[in-house]
Amino acid sequence: MNTLLGMLAILLTHWADADPIVFDDSTGYGRQFDGIGGLSGGGATSKLLVNYPEKQRSEILDFLFKPNFGASLQILKVEIGGDIQSTDGTEASHMHYPWDENYERGYEWWLMKEAKKRNPDIKLYGLPWGFPGWVGEGSGSPYHNVAQTADYVVRWINGASKVHNLTIDYVGIWNETPYNITYIKTLRKVLNERGYKHTQIIASDNKWKIAEDMLKDKQLKDVVYAVGCHYPGTQSSPEARKLGKTLWSSEDYCQKNDETGGACWARVLNRNYVHGYMTSTIAWDLIASYYTHLPGWDMGLMTAKEPWNGHYVVSPPIWASAHTSQFTEIGWSYLQHGRGVGTLPKGGTYVGLVNPDRNQLTVVMETMTFEHSKCVWDQKAPFQVAPQNVTLSLQGKWKDIGKMNVWFTQMGFDGKPSIFFEKKPPLKLYQEPYYLSQQIGSFEVLHEDENGYVRQMVTQMTIPWCKKADGVQKAYNVFGDITWSDISVQFDFRVPTENGTSGVFVAARATQGGCVSGSTAGIFFFALPDQFVLSTDLRRQHVLKTGSLSYTPGSWHSIALLVKGNTARLSFDQTTVYSGTVPASPAAGWAALGTDSFGLADFDNLQINSVAMET
Repeated sequence: MNTLLGMLAILLTHWADADPIVFDDSTGYGRQFDGIGGLSGGGATSKLLVNYPEKQRSEILDFLFKPNFGASLQILKVEIGGDIQSTDGTEASHMHYPWDENYERGYEWWLMKEAKKRNPDIKLYGLPWGFPGWVGEGSGSPYHNVAQTADYVVRWINGASKVHNLTIDYVGIWNETPYNITYIKTLRKVLNERGYKHTQIIASDNKWKIAEDMLKDKQLKDVVYAVGCHYPGTQSSPEARKLGKTLWSSEDYCQKNDETGGACWARVLNRNYVHGYMTSTIAWDLIASYYTHLPGWDMGLMTAKEPWNGHYVVSPPIWASAHTSQFTEIGWSYLQHGRGVGTLPKGGTYVGLVNPDRNQLTVVMETMTFEHSKCVWDQKAPFQVAPQNVTLSLQGKWKDIGKMNVWFTQMGFDGKPSIFFEKKPPLKLYQEPYYLSQQIGSFEVLHEDENGYVRQMVTQMTIPWCKKADGVQKAYNVFGDITWSDISVQFDFRVPTENGTSGVFVAARATQGGCVSGSTAGIFFFALPDQFVLSTDLRRQHVLKTGSLSYTPGSWHSIALLVKGNTARLSFDQTTVYSGTVPASPAAGWAALGTDSFGLADFDNLQINSVAMET
């Protein structure tokens, strides 16, 4: 059995002593508690979850969202997909082009509905990381035409409502990028005009700087519901506190989900309010459900990255969340600092929360040591925590209570792995293909004469979040395992006659994903209309060989790459076009496919085999 994270949840208790910690509501209450949340996106962090067998997938969703069960999350924040790389992959936009509007793409709609199914009271929060290029009319900025950007975002909120019966409670501006005051005011205006007065604006999902502008601009202050800061280190700025507005840590945690990560999360949940008066804390990310060795691959509240066998792990941060979320609801109130919120004499913190009827009290204590609860954002000198006995004195409404309930947690429960690999049913229109993890560009399933295929949809430079990825202007989709070495990869492709790409590629031993996707190395076989190119990088800056090859856009062709040791064989339409040596390094990496430039391309009949099966 593993040990408690140093936290106790105490319900309706009364201790008395000479020097107690006092819990007293007789002089009033502190700020309203706004909930604990998880973030799906930023990006593609829930990619593999949707591919899990139904039984295990339902269990995972229960651990995340079911009240009084696991994490019991009270807020689900999702990325408003923008066809851009946003950390671990790209998420599809609801409008690839200005004439295109589709609310079936991606998995965030599904995830929000599953969360609501388990907890109808969960709050939903949408935030863009980037935008299709057309939104900025080629300027590279969403603020070039603020009315158009507001329209784009509100259409997503409207699609959630009209197509999926989902109410979006909160919306952000642009993740961790400069904000624009005119845009924020315009967004509020468009929300109101289209019947979404209830959707509140959180700004600016970066640092506390916007608070300075809100102090000088009453209209801006009025349209922003809460100031949302990322990774505040449990501290809010003097300007933010002076506002008198709701303060959130709208993205936090970002930590390996071992016991140290669980302790970090426990410490953050308490100290964000004790030190910073933040009433909501949202974890990046909700679940580590993306390939190993993509950025932050083990930083979710729990881990589910093996859909092919159903294995998942319920990690310590789930139980750290539960100490607060299973004993509170949004709308509860913190007690006042010094009367139920504060620091313990020998280190650690405590918070008291009461329900709206003022007849339930929850106390959460944490005594995390510095070494066992390090968080990635810690910049301060180590702090000291020592063993201590704490006496609680309940005053005010709680004066006559004499019963104490203490909740302990056992860490380290694993979801039982399944030994089967089931054949997947055909994907629905507009969904991403199974197991393919798009890193640049946007790929979705389309149908033609009842046959399904995958199309890459991005045709122009985006408004990116990761410029080093999207800036190469090549679509790039990885799959498999980064330890793969000797494999063959083949598929059929078609370049449409209109808005088509300049070529396609197949790759093995691809080394990079996320925001550094543009610098990936590997063995890349590009098929262009008038030649082939063999390169050791995505950018085609290190070309090994070029040769004759031709095809006409509009027709289907096949392409194949086999690598073994330091040899490679390239085939086009079942004919070998090159067989020879390649560098032995990198020795392993993902399989990949994609396009030589942004533009339409169709893919079908993907096959991956070990070289042993080929020879």
